[in-house]
Amino acid sequence: ALKVTPKSVLVVGHDRKGSYYGMQTLKQLVKASPERVSIQGCEITDWPSLGFRGVLLFTGNKALLFQKRLIDRIFSRFKMNHLIIEVDNIKWKSDPTIALDWSMDQADLKKVIQYAKEHFIEVSPLLQSLGHCDWMFKNGRNLDLAENPDRPYAYCPSNPRTYDFILPFYDEVVELFNNPGFVHIGHDEVQEPGGFPRHEECKKRSAEQIFVDDALKIREHLAKRGARVMMWGDMMLAKGDAPDATNAESPDKARWIRDQLPKDVVITDWHYAPGKPEEFKSLGIFIKEGHDAIASTWFTPANIEAFSKQAKQLGAMGLLQTTWAGFNSHEGNLKESFPQFSAMVLAAEYAWNSGKTSLED
Repeated sequence: ALKVTPKSVLVVGHDRKGSYYGMQTLKQLVKASPERVSIQGCEITDWPSLGFRGVLLFTGNKALLFQKRLIDRIFSRFKMNHLIIEVDNIKWKSDPTIALDWSMDQADLKKVIQYAKEHFIEVSPLLQSLGHCDWMFKNGRNLDLAENPDRPYAYCPSNPRTYDFILPFYDEVVELFNNPGFVHIGHDEVQEPGGFPRHEECKKRSAEQIFVDDALKIREHLAKRGARVMMWGDMMLAKGDAPDATNAESPDKARWIRDQLPKDVVITDWHYAPGKPEEFKSLGIFIKEGHDAIASTWFTPANIEAFSKQAKQLGAMGLLQTTWAGFNSHEGNLKESFPQFSAMVLAAEYAWNSGKTSLED
């Protein structure tokens, strides 16, 4: 609650976080001119439409200052409360040989995590598993674990060394992020490029069975560390379930995968096409089947508007603004991919307010 009169300014929160958000609103009411500084008079009672209001970022050896500025000037100012950091390319203790020239020091990453927490932002790691695993094959390393060594992308779940290799990385992530409540394991677009499975031993199981077995193995490992799994939803959806990102072979196979997953798995349901809110049926599918689901948007304003409205209507867990720019995160990304970063402000607005802001505004 916030009240501005000619005599006083009052900001009241249910807790420290509420008071902090009230102060962010107060900042927006300050108007400056050469003659004076004033505060817009008003009386506001406010609360968020969506509980989870997140942004996805990457890492890099120049990311620290840039991400602290984003946290200070954008994320916290517009009341985002969750940051997911994809950590594929950091300097790993589990295998130092896969580091790149621009890989982020863990000490710098810890500073970002701490700075976010000081701004009432929870931080969760994302480490890709199964597909999109080129991170573990960097510098030509670990090719014996690749499903297709000629084009390393997914790891081979039938190789006896695979889980001895990858599970320690998740242990390292849990320690690095100081026992996070959530760990995102990726698991999107597993069947590209070149098809999956390819390895003869893997072909003894269906792609769907491999997908489920792998997710369950990692989930079980993380559950022992007290972390709840997040994963992308596209491999569990078939055509017609949403405007895009429907990568299951059929509705029956999509449904079978969903039936095998424990209900404590959080689905980050990504769709980037514009559409009417009701076209994003997938959110309702996941929620009806007992999962917490998060609408995951990109930079198209119409997508953010429609998908966030559907999230509110269905009582989804929240919204995640994905950012597929800056795999090497630094301030230059802002100029190279400005629409992706300006969309963060729009996503924050739609995650907090109940669709009261028009795209034109």
